[in-house]
Amino acid sequence: MNEVCPDCLLGRWGGEEFLLIGSDVDGMELMEEFRSNLYSKDFKYEDFEFKVSTTIGIASYSDDMSLENWIKTADDRLYYGKQHGQNRV
Repeated sequence: MNEVCPDCLLGRWGGEEFLLIGSDVDGMELMEEFRSNLYSKDFKYEDFEFKVSTTIGIASYSDDMSLENWIKTADDRLYYGKQHGQNRV
């Protein structure tokens, strides 16, 4: 992730969830680049080869949003993506 957005703040939010905060970035374009790059890589563990996919929810902040509402918006979009095809932004 640091390759795609070196100025962003990234942290673990939950078990399999991460929270990324950045300013002056096109979140859709940035996350699509990250998702695509991740899925294009081949992973191998012992004799098992596999791909890694990710589903990403994005929310832009506005002054009338609370922190909780901002995160909930992104979380709702994440779960929408998981329910409608996965491996998407």
